[in-house]
Amino acid sequence: MKRLATAAALVITVLSVSACAPSPSEGEGLQELPDVSIEGYESVSAVMDYETGTVQLPLDQYSLQSPAVQTKTLQAIATRTDACLEDLGFHTVSERVDWTPFPAAENRRYGVWSVERASRFGYGAPEDVGINTLRVNTLDLGVEFNEAFASCNQEAVSALQPQIDFLQAPNIDYRIRSQAERRAESSAEGAQAREQWQNCMKERGIVLDATSGFPSQQYNQQGKEAEIAAATTQAECASQTGAIQTLFDLQARYEAAFIDSQAAAVQEFAAARETVLSTFNDVIAGR
Repeated sequence: MKRLATAAALVITVLSVSACAPSPSEGEGLQELPDVSIEGYESVSAVMDYETGTVQLPLDQYSLQSPAVQTKTLQAIATRTDACLEDLGFHTVSERVDWTPFPAAENRRYGVWSVERASRFGYGAPEDVGINTLRVNTLDLGVEFNEAFASCNQEAVSALQPQIDFLQAPNIDYRIRSQAERRAESSAEGAQAREQWQNCMKERGIVLDATSGFPSQQYNQQGKEAEIAAATTQAECASQTGAIQTLFDLQARYEAAFIDSQAAAVQEFAAARETVLSTFNDVIAGR
């Protein structure tokens, strides 16, 4: 079935679960995990896809932010929404959606690094990736339907609120990933990689923002051509210097080390994660 990506109904569901991710403020005040050494983890590396700008990391197997988990969450909410709509005598909408996990969006945690994407979209993103591909148009179903949909959708979200709260909480997966990212960037090797990346851009005439170290926002204001040129140079320098591979490799090693050091907490989290996903599977199956 073709995935519909026009604007309307399931956008409400998408916003309801906030992409299944905790906000930065939810992580504030959390005690830092005990630090780890990545000595002995030299064989751990990130698997990079330079065409799509996506990366595979050790924590992915536990992540609550993967396309598979996010899609299943939204399908469970949509299934409950449909049941409510049917009770009210309206059409259902979930059959309009392709529930195959959507293509992952670029991982720009350390900056733009896919030359293929940057040369086409600059700092923008293609429309056929990420959670927003699950949007579906319901305008043709009329005012009464869309009002009922909003109400039924909220009812569905409320029924699954404990599971959604779990997805949005700063669980151990979130804490490990965010801390591994910070450790990768702040390490001597990470800082050196970042410096090499920046020097490459400056040598090629790209003006960098003094605070972020990324290309100046002024490129975005000069039109798409200038934006694409700056983004493409940033991506080319990321791969040519090896900086992006180094940063993600460091993150992968820290993730692996934290997973090992927090084995009991990770195991407990994995069991809770499986319970939540089983609940969603039951809802989708009508059990």
